[in-house]
Amino acid sequence: VPEEFIIPAVWLDVIHHTGRPYHWWLFLGTQNAERMSLVVARPIEILSIIIWPIVKFFELIARGMSRLLGSRKEKHLSEEELKSIVTMGRDEGILSKDAARIMHNVLRFERKKVINIMTPKVSMHMLDGDAKLGDVLNFIIKSPYSRFPIYEENKDKIIGILDVDDILKYIKSNRLGVRIKNISRPPLFVPESKDVDDMLADFEGKKTPVAIVVDEYGYVIGLVTLEDVMEEIVGDIFDKSRKSSVYIRKESENLIRVDAKASVEEINKALHLGLEEKHFNTIAGFVEGKLQRIPKRGEEIKLKNITIIVDQVTDQSIKSVKIVRN
Repeated sequence: VPEEFIIPAVWLDVIHHTGRPYHWWLFLGTQNAERMSLVVARPIEILSIIIWPIVKFFELIARGMSRLLGSRKEKHLSEEELKSIVTMGRDEGILSKDAARIMHNVLRFERKKVINIMTPKVSMHMLDGDAKLGDVLNFIIKSPYSRFPIYEENKDKIIGILDVDDILKYIKSNRLGVRIKNISRPPLFVPESKDVDDMLADFEGKKTPVAIVVDEYGYVIGLVTLEDVMEEIVGDIFDKSRKSSVYIRKESENLIRVDAKASVEEINKALHLGLEEKHFNTIAGFVEGKLQRIPKRGEEIKLKNITIIVDQVTDQSIKSVKIVRN
């Protein structure tokens, strides 16, 4: 098959068979991530239906060529073969580096579970539903987040999600005595074992693209957002749009300073470590998960070959850590 047929055929085949064709378009919304992805999801799903005949056309060509060459047994491309084709397309200049990176991310994307990308419970900023808006307003203003899980009685009983957009009218009219549970939105619950690629369908049409992650017993273990899902797809491209980029900076042979948003996976790769990735997305989540609380500056976690020291911290979250090789 001519080379110019191979890449388009694989491109369309991957788009069609992932069942989530809009994965490839999400990088367009990096400036307005949530709004853009929810707007384009339905049109691109329609596009998937439109391009289906084109996909079948390339499949028929490939099948016909296979028969002419004497092979009658159908063979589906494995993930490794697809990765090789994408890499070849990048090396030959057919695909841009960014496009190839996104395609590689999507190939890994389908194997991931929600538990692999969620923010752990210990790092969630939750509010008591019985609290009055005026009592929590200062906390909301200081928090880096715009949505807050609302609980009743205990933090395993989430009853809603408070969106900062919803509180503006109450502030303007000076109705600060309203209880926040009365102005929260219904929560979405998902199991920890849910496939990440199914989350986009769950978020589609929802006013609040936030889901509470629960374990097999129904206990809250974390939170996942549309942004978390998009970061898995567009990776570094999404990070480039941020003012404060994630970094890992080597200050000496045995001292590394790490931004709290850096993922455990990239830290392991960069520093050749074996930190647990299964239950923690970022190094901040790793530290808070091990300590089961937001730590104070200077607190340490001693591991086999390294010591993690909390470097910069606020009342709500870790900002950076230092990793010292023992």
